Amino acid sequence: MASLDLGTYPVAKTVVLVTKLLESIIKANDKLPAKNVTWFHSRAVPNITVQSYLHRIFKFAPFDNEALLGVLVYFDRITELSAKRKSNFIINSLNIHRLLIASLAVSTKFSSDVFYPNSQYAKIGGLPLAELNQLELEFLFLCGFDLFVKPETLQRYGDKLLTLTRSKEKIHSNVGILHVTAKRNISSVEEEGAKEEDQKQYYRRKTYHLTIDQPYTTRITVASLLASSPILNGTSEKWSDTTQLTTQPV
Repeated sequence: MASLDLGTYPVAKTVVLVTKLLESIIKANDKLPAKNVTWFHSRAVPNITVQSYLHRIFKFAPFDNEALLGVLVYFDRITELSAKRKSNFIINSLNIHRLLIASLAVSTKFSSDVFYPNSQYAKIGGLPLAELNQLELEFLFLCGFDLFVKPETLQRYGDKLLTLTRSKEKIHSNVGILHVTAKRNISSVEEEGAKEEDQKQYYRRKTYHLTIDQPYTTRITVASLLASSPILNGTSEKWSDTTQLTTQPV
């Protein structure tokens, strides 16, 4: 398994890894009916991508790998609590942006000596300060105020995140590659193609539990993609008055 060094691995690259994971979750979960509307839901999908939103937060309120990976751990904890409460909080394109700004504010405050006031996070996230304050409180209740994450847990999430990404890259690099030269005859080309197809199938079998290409009938979680623990279900049914995030220069 690949190892992600929490202290030296570039946070900007971790942002990309986390973005790909979250986009996979959103793509699958958007197909499911959302039964509950919470404080985190927008009336329409915000017009800024998840990756651009995360990069914006990182640019104006820098965080470390521990804080970002802590967000994934919190999402899984919320899933576990959600199952116990028999609620139905699903991460999708309508709530991911507010979840990210609230969870990063909470995670950074808890794990780092350097953090920013909510007024700064609100401006970065394109939300009124009062709304961000409410989101922070709602997020704490969703987590059951359980914010401590063991270093080995963060390391495990980081390693699996990196392994997942590299596995998918390896699959893509081995799919559809067929080098043909004038000296090769048809049989040699067919033989090489068969070998590459076998290799492609091998990698697919090896990483099947890490992919989300198959159809789903249940919600997708961080843990289900990282192949180890439980994402989300909530209790509050307050529809946000803000239909779009209005990011402004900081």
